[in-house]
Amino acid sequence: NDFAFSNSAAVAVAATAETLKTTKTKTKTKMKRVEKRVRFRESSDKAREKNLYRCLLSRFKGFAESILFTILSNRTLVILTHDAVRNKEKVCKTVRALSLLIPCVEHLHATQEWREQPLLCEQLAELKIVGMSTDTCHASPDELWNEISIVQFDECIMYGPSYKCEDAQQSWLSQMLHPRKRLKTPDLFYRYLSRSLLQMSLHCLLFLNLSRQRSEE
Repeated sequence: NDFAFSNSAAVAVAATAETLKTTKTKTKTKMKRVEKRVRFRESSDKAREKNLYRCLLSRFKGFAESILFTILSNRTLVILTHDAVRNKEKVCKTVRALSLLIPCVEHLHATQEWREQPLLCEQLAELKIVGMSTDTCHASPDELWNEISIVQFDECIMYGPSYKCEDAQQSWLSQMLHPRKRLKTPDLFYRYLSRSLLQMSLHCLLFLNLSRQRSEE
């Protein structure tokens, strides 16, 4: 009996040790997965900031203010390409980069990197930036064209309401894209852009509250 009891105790101890070992292994595996996700997210964010830097200050520099104006005025921006085979991935990267200009975009599902079906007017309330081929966009209803702004990726041309300001020093958007101090890295530019957007939103909120107070009086 004592021998059988000792064997049972030894088996129980061994089983407990094996369970603990398995638990530690699973915990380490989960931690590695989390670390990989964090590293991937960080690299993804850096890539988006880099592409945003290139889009606004290089590729689309000639109409960067109009892009900002379109997004901030809640007008849907469509990025088109004639050559989907060659430029699809570039268009998707552009959509991801410009999505950084939309507040809480991660939770709104307000972008579609690549769309395979025609765009409908009733979808514009949710979709703010869309990437698609020119042929697919041309299959959309005719009334859509007056409701969206289009960036033709291949030729770097924008179709839609343009932003105009006589005095660039009095323009928020011009100040965002042409800061007094040169920002040499994409992350510094994005931080400056985020701070400027926050300041703009605070001014808008203050103006709204003052307007309500005057209307109540």
